[in-house]
Amino acid sequence: MDNEQDLFPGEIPGEPAAQSADGKTPPGKKKKGRRIVLTILGVFLLIVAILISVGLYYLHLWRTGQWQPSDELRQMIKGYVDSSEIMEQARALKADLKDLAGCIQKQDVSGAEDARERMQADMKKLRSTIKSPLYQAAELAPGVGDDLAAAEELLAILEDADRDLIGPYLELMASGSLSDMNRGDGVRVDVLLSYLDFLEDCLPKAGPLIERMHALDLSRLDSDGKLNAYIDQLAGLVGSGEGMQDLIPAVRAVLGGGEDRLYLFAAQNSSEIRASGGFPGSMGTIRIKDGLLTISDFKSVYKVLQQTTPARANVSTVEDLIFSGRLHLAWDSDFSPDFERVALIWAVSYEDRNHEKLDGVISGTPAIIQRMLSFLGSVTLSDGTELNGENASRVLGHDLYFRYLGSSQQYGATDYVDELFAEAAKETMNLLFSQMNAKMFADFFLFFQESIADRTLMLWMADEDEQELIRQAGWNAGLNTDPAHPQIGVFYNSSAASKVCWFLNIEPELSDPIRNDDGSTSYDLTVRFVNVMTAEERATAGGYILGGTGGITGSMYIFAPAGGSISDAVTTSGYRMLTQTYEGLDLAYLLDLTIPCEDEIVVTCRITTAPGAETPPELIVTPTMQEYR
Repeated sequence: MDNEQDLFPGEIPGEPAAQSADGKTPPGKKKKGRRIVLTILGVFLLIVAILISVGLYYLHLWRTGQWQPSDELRQMIKGYVDSSEIMEQARALKADLKDLAGCIQKQDVSGAEDARERMQADMKKLRSTIKSPLYQAAELAPGVGDDLAAAEELLAILEDADRDLIGPYLELMASGSLSDMNRGDGVRVDVLLSYLDFLEDCLPKAGPLIERMHALDLSRLDSDGKLNAYIDQLAGLVGSGEGMQDLIPAVRAVLGGGEDRLYLFAAQNSSEIRASGGFPGSMGTIRIKDGLLTISDFKSVYKVLQQTTPARANVSTVEDLIFSGRLHLAWDSDFSPDFERVALIWAVSYEDRNHEKLDGVISGTPAIIQRMLSFLGSVTLSDGTELNGENASRVLGHDLYFRYLGSSQQYGATDYVDELFAEAAKETMNLLFSQMNAKMFADFFLFFQESIADRTLMLWMADEDEQELIRQAGWNAGLNTDPAHPQIGVFYNSSAASKVCWFLNIEPELSDPIRNDDGSTSYDLTVRFVNVMTAEERATAGGYILGGTGGITGSMYIFAPAGGSISDAVTTSGYRMLTQTYEGLDLAYLLDLTIPCEDEIVVTCRITTAPGAETPPELIVTPTMQEYR
């Protein structure tokens, strides 16, 4: 008892503590109470320090492989991490990105700005969590450190994307231009140019960000893959299409920098196939005037072009020889496989008849209508026929002909079908212009690349400097001029006024390379030209579709690569093909052949590239309708 009184003088066990006259605890009592609290706190901190030291020691042993935790402990750690703040904040970040992508797609400016603010706040929280002492300590655990490093890199990527892509794009949206792209029946060119300005500035930054994102291991933070998906979606919406940056100068040339422009647009028909597409049954104009891009109604080619090719087109004697004189008819100039040549003839023929100068020519086959409708929707023709992304090529290349121009053809049906074709072209272009906005640019760019690559869409500019930009972009659909990048051309011209080329297959096959002593490479080329029309289909086709020949009548052409040669060209019938040089290229060809129904003609030859050409040759083939049957 004496000891207790020595420790706590003035206190009697079981009695209230003494108080001063004013009712307060004496100063001495306060000091001793604080001493006890500090002693307890010190002991607690000492225990925490010991636990942390022990934990860090075992984390070190774990990382160096000197100790392995039990399965129960592993599960406990995993469960903690999975249910921790960092996982919750990662989920919040995914929700922000999803909302942001959705608002940008809908062109919802205020919604996108709100989603961006939430994203920025959640990124700040996540970074703060990662930098907290608890997670810095946990970083020593195997696997956890990798997850935290991935989270930090993810935040760095998102911060860069926010600064370099998302922010500038939202500013563009907020300016109102993107939502006001369409005006009446046209598209504002100034808006398209402002979007090109954005792409030119931001695309060099977008590619590396996407590469960094795809290099991350986010299997723990993003087990469902949605973070990557939302980042890719955002990148697509703001225009990070691969290869787009190099094409911007060519796009600017077509748009004319806002100046007035006039282009001829030819709707070609692959059922009457030509080396450069098909018979241009109807044509319209695309006009840029006072900053607004519009398209006219399509008319029959006979009402648009002057029939006889003007003398200033300078059709050569070689062209007369290999194309049977057809280039003297303006609408038959696409017998040439060089679209630059075709477009020039169409342009001068248009100008002489319509007394206005063209800035360029664009041409497309029915395949581009189906491809555009695959992301635009559908159009309904005046006869009730619906065209969409699944059926347009078959309807335009086959069904309408057999419905109206088969064996039971009625008077006036030919003009009616021509009107339906013109209507299909016009309605599809109207749909494109009415929906033209930022969210469909990525789809349109992919469509454009695909169609340029297989020559279902071709483009020519009257100005030589602008045409050079088109060549550099690979859009010119000309013949091969680069020996280092060889191309083998395989083309067919239907010489009869028929629609049977719907049934034409062109099937080229190239052998393995044969190395030559001079550094060139040779290939054996086999090309099957097949008429897949059956006897039953022939019986219901009618004279307009068949053209009165009973088969597919026309001419075939095989072009050697630039600087190369073609030899030993023969057909299955044993006839040696004719040879010639056109635009500096070796050519083997055969005129006025007919492929009967359910029959074929096979051509074989030896193709040799220029010496030193290392790139395997690319096969350039007249686009047929075989994949749409």
